[in-house]
Amino acid sequence: MRSVTVRISAAEFSATMTAIAEWLNANRYRPTRYKYDHDEDAVFVTVDFPADVAAKAFAMRFEGVDRCPLQPASLDSRRQLPAWAVRHHRETSAMRASLLMTSLRVLTWCCVILLTILSLLPDQQMVRTGLPGRVEHFVAYAGSAAIAMAGYDANRGGMQIIGGFWVYAGIL
Repeated sequence: MRSVTVRISAAEFSATMTAIAEWLNANRYRPTRYKYDHDEDAVFVTVDFPADVAAKAFAMRFEGVDRCPLQPASLDSRRQLPAWAVRHHRETSAMRASLLMTSLRVLTWCCVILLTILSLLPDQQMVRTGLPGRVEHFVAYAGSAAIAMAGYDANRGGMQIIGGFWVYAGIL
């Protein structure tokens, strides 16, 4: 069995899938499985064929990557993927990691602002959870520090972040 992976841009997905279906019907090829994975601007469609001839013809027609027999149809196996697919995967992984780190950093500063507001709010206007006040403070500061460590730990030590929140709690 052979697997062929084709990269289809999101804008051309519908038209390309129609062309694939028409081509398969016209050539009377019957794939055994379809699998897909997607990113922001592309869809990777993997088609398994029982015959090598069908897989090679499909790969040539749709500019796909023909994989060796008995190799699993998975995008995790990057050895047989073309350079554009590996580069695309690295770029989107880096972009997602960067977006996550940025989101955690923004959330950290939102926590700092929220801690300031809640610390300066008069007791009469504050809504309590029913837990003792020290437990509420511990949970608030520990949660904020955990978010900060997730967002900044690559650049700063965890002890610096925890120490910073400890000093900040003492100031407020």
